[in-house]
Amino acid sequence: MEVLATRPVASMPWPTFGALLSYSQRPLPHPFSSPDATLWTSARIALWQAIQSLGLKPGDRVALPAFCCGSELEPFLVAGLELSFFSCADDLAPDPTSFREAISGASAAMVTHYFGFPVDLEPALEMTRREGIPLIEDCAHALYTTRGGEQVGLAGDAAIYSFWKTVALPDGGALHLRKGGVKGTPKPPPPELVKKATRHLLSRTLRSHPSSILRGTEGLRQQLRRGRNSTQPHEKGGDEWHLIRFPNELIGAGMSSRSLRIFRATDHVQVRKRRRHNYQRLQEAMAGTPGIVPLVPQLPDGACPLYFPVVVEEAASLRRALATESVGVKHIWPYFHAAVPWSKFPREYHWKDKALGFPVHQSLGEDDIERLLKVVGRWSGR
Repeated sequence: MEVLATRPVASMPWPTFGALLSYSQRPLPHPFSSPDATLWTSARIALWQAIQSLGLKPGDRVALPAFCCGSELEPFLVAGLELSFFSCADDLAPDPTSFREAISGASAAMVTHYFGFPVDLEPALEMTRREGIPLIEDCAHALYTTRGGEQVGLAGDAAIYSFWKTVALPDGGALHLRKGGVKGTPKPPPPELVKKATRHLLSRTLRSHPSSILRGTEGLRQQLRRGRNSTQPHEKGGDEWHLIRFPNELIGAGMSSRSLRIFRATDHVQVRKRRRHNYQRLQEAMAGTPGIVPLVPQLPDGACPLYFPVVVEEAASLRRALATESVGVKHIWPYFHAAVPWSKFPREYHWKDKALGFPVHQSLGEDDIERLLKVVGRWSGR
């Protein structure tokens, strides 16, 4: 039996058994309780609904940030839209000159609040309003983030959110429209999708459980599963593409009732508080660490961070060192979407190639953070 004697430091939060079994009916947090918000199975499905609701048509052009995952480009491409790209400034806000060029002749634009950091949208808002085009805010990383005391996503014409990236849920996302309504009505997502995601969450809980017996049980299950799948052909890059490909079969799928119950039961204030605390702990401890440069030097007021993002020239070496000690870290965006002319955006290419995201999620304990820091310290030679 694979006992999993060392408790993994997971890169994503895990739910408690109580959360998985919760039937809470607590109100949703603002702005998701608003009639201007609709709940969908994912942020990408919410983005598809935004495209339809804003009246964008095949052949229209949309300005998008070159620093991107790639998955958020797919709804636009599937909708038959043309794409133009702009670069980011040092603070990750749209570079004004590049943004102005990208929106020339465009029918819409989208900006991103990266990793839970609230970006300054005033220049982009002014330019899009001058052009008379809608601005979409990508808040997939910024579920609980505020700027000037207001939830991000309410300044533009539409905003999309991802719930499951911040809270341990089987699925969940949202669309908020400043005016007008959505063109579609959310329908229940496929039951098998919810079951599969729930099994994954349960596995994450067991692997991170304090009991070595439960961790060992999950280790055995994973070992048996790997044995069953060993005869199945594996296409190189298939997993990456699955993360990028737009799931046409889920168009119209709303948030599952199971995720909604767990989300209602979530202590939203505590999640935000814990993530900020863990971020600041890593930020202070890693200050001046050779070979590691924070993407954002200081945690902004109002931010609810998704990760502690850093740029590491020897990223592969650090990932191997962390994996050896069962410490999770994300190579944030390893896939380079073919629609982006990367030669025109060398800095964004470099960020995607070298950026890692250290976990700061609410499930981490102080011992998890200490383990992470010890590995980083040994790797850096400190």
